Amino acid sequence: MPQKEHEMSAYVNMELSQEFSSILRNKQSITKDPSILLYREFLRGNIENVIEHTFPVFYQKTGIKNVQQHIDDFLQDHHALSPEFHHIATEFLTFIQERVSPEIRQGLEYEWVLFCVEIDEGIVSHCSPEGLSNESILTTNPTLLCITLNQEIDGLQGSFAIFRDAQHQVIRKPLSLFDHWMLSQIGTSCSFLALKSSTETTEMQLQHWLSEATEIGLIQHQSTLRLEC
Repeated sequence: MPQKEHEMSAYVNMELSQEFSSILRNKQSITKDPSILLYREFLRGNIENVIEHTFPVFYQKTGIKNVQQHIDDFLQDHHALSPEFHHIATEFLTFIQERVSPEIRQGLEYEWVLFCVEIDEGIVSHCSPEGLSNESILTTNPTLLCITLNQEIDGLQGSFAIFRDAQHQVIRKPLSLFDHWMLSQIGTSCSFLALKSSTETTEMQLQHWLSEATEIGLIQHQSTLRLEC
């Protein structure tokens, strides 16, 4: 095909694609094509399903009619390009944040953190507290996310560590100032000896915190001599 004809064909295809996308996104667009009408409803139903499962509290409190209006606005004003389930959820959260109150926004962010932890591909190993030694290398749970809730949400308020344990359960642990400090010291990786030298707590208190954190899966450890828990 000659270059000019190829460019013209590509331009026409782009125009048709944009027109099709516009008809799908704008519910007020007039069309008698039954396939387009069917796909339009399928598209909105798919997004509603994502919202219902990713932000269940928001979905329930907002009500179906209001959620469907948010979906219409989302499709009309926010040109999301990623069709995957988690990408739709991300795009919708980005879109809706500036359109709701701070209280609703924080609830959405909390539900988003739960969703992210649940689908995180990080491998969580079960480690025994008895395996802690001077040769241990400490790491935080690879799925760990922290959030501060300024209002009561889902019965929770304050600072929390949210992570998935080795049994694939999502854990919500309230965080004290000492917890925050310990997690900041461990960071992505820290030796047991380095942690002992950086804290003013007694070795017994340190061992107690590490044992408890290891037991619930907040932190993991491996030996410098053998790379396993």
